[in-house]
Amino acid sequence: MPRLCFLFLVALALGAPSAAFAQEAEARVVLYGRVTDAETGRAVPDAEVRLGEALSVTDAQGLFSFEAVPAGRYLVRVEHLGFGTFEEAVDLVPPTISLRIRISATAIQLDPVVVTALGRDEQRARSSGSQRNVVTREEIAQSQGTGTDLGRVLARSVPGVQLRQAPTMGAPICIEFRGARTLDPSAGCNEPMVFLDGVRVSAPRFLYASLPLEEVERMEMIPPGEAGVGYGADSRFGVLLITTRTAASIRGEPEGRVAFRGTDRAYDWSLEGQDYGWEKVFLTAAVANAAGLALGVVAGRSCLSFDGLSNHFFESECGSLATAGARLALVGFPLLGTTLGARWSGDTDLSRGRWAHTLLGAALVGVPGYILAASGGEDAFGGASWAGGAFLLVGVPAVATLADRLFRTVR
Repeated sequence: MPRLCFLFLVALALGAPSAAFAQEAEARVVLYGRVTDAETGRAVPDAEVRLGEALSVTDAQGLFSFEAVPAGRYLVRVEHLGFGTFEEAVDLVPPTISLRIRISATAIQLDPVVVTALGRDEQRARSSGSQRNVVTREEIAQSQGTGTDLGRVLARSVPGVQLRQAPTMGAPICIEFRGARTLDPSAGCNEPMVFLDGVRVSAPRFLYASLPLEEVERMEMIPPGEAGVGYGADSRFGVLLITTRTAASIRGEPEGRVAFRGTDRAYDWSLEGQDYGWEKVFLTAAVANAAGLALGVVAGRSCLSFDGLSNHFFESECGSLATAGARLALVGFPLLGTTLGARWSGDTDLSRGRWAHTLLGAALVGVPGYILAASGGEDAFGGASWAGGAFLLVGVPAVATLADRLFRTVR
C-alpha cells in the first residue's frame, strides 16, 4: 500500500507540469478578421489594427490577423486616414476568434504635410557612394515562410546593422547602425531615414514587422558617413531604401509571383460582406450541366450509338481513339460546365471557390451516375437508369454547389 501511494504521488508530480504546459498552450488565441466600409461593404485596405501593443495592417482585401495571442480581454483599435478611429473591447477565447469590423468614413481636418519623394534616377544617383549594402530579392526570398520579419533580414544581411526590440508582443523594432549610437547616445533609437518606393516613412519602427517579405523586391542601406552627402542632415544615422515588388513591376524591373498568404483554417464566411447565394449557384450549375450534357451528346454522336444508353460504353462505330474522345467529351463536358458555372456564380468580392475541389466533387457524383445509367438495362435493378439520371441532372450541380461553398480561396 505505501508503494502504491508513492507511485501515485510520482505520477501526479510528473503529470502536473505537463497539464500546466498544455493549459498554457491552449490559452493562446489566433485572431483574424476583416475591416469593411459600413456603407458599401467594400474592403478597407491599409487600416492599422492594434491589439494592445501589437500592430497589424489590413491588406488589399481588408484582412488582418494576430497569431498566438494570450487569451483575455483586449481593446481592438482600428485607425484609418479616411475613416477615423474605431475602438471595441473583445474577449479572446481559444482557439480562434474572427471579427468583421465595419467603419464609417469620417471627415478629418488635416494639417499641411510636406511629402519628400525621390525618383528612381535620383535615388540611385544619391546612393552611388563608395559603400552600398544591397539586399537582393533572392536573399529576401530565403527568409520567406520562416517567421522572420524585415528587420531581422536587414540585421542578418547588412554588416554593421543591429536590431533592438523590447521583449513584449508587438513591440516596435529598432534598426540602427552600430556606430550611430556614438553620434547621439541620448536618443532611444538612432534609426536611419527610411524611404519606401521613394516616399519617406514617418514611423519605420512599425514598418519592419508589418511589411511582408514577399512584397519586397530590394533593400539598400547607406551608412551615416555616406548618406549625408545625398540626403541632408536628417540622414545622419544612415538611409534605408526599400523597393516593393509592385513598384518594381511598374518600373519595368523583374517581379516574381506573390502567393496568397492563406491558412489551413476552414473558410470563415463571417468575413464576407454578403451571404452565399445557394439558389443562384445551384441553378447556374444545373443549367451549365445540362448544356454540357447536350454538348457532349453532339460531340459523341458521330461515334456512339444513342439507341440505348449502355451502348455509349460498350459499343461504338469508330476506332478506339475516336471512341475514347467521344466518351471523354460525353462525361467531361457536363462536369467542366458545372464546375465553371458554380465557380462563376459563387464569386464574391472577397473569395471564389476552388475549381479543383468543385470539379472533384462533381466527378464523384457524375461518374457513378453514368455507370448507373449505362447499366440500367443490363442488370436486375430496373431503376438504375432513373437513379443514374438523378445523379447526373441533380446530384452533380448540388455537390458542385456545396463544394464551391466549402472550399474557398481569397481573390
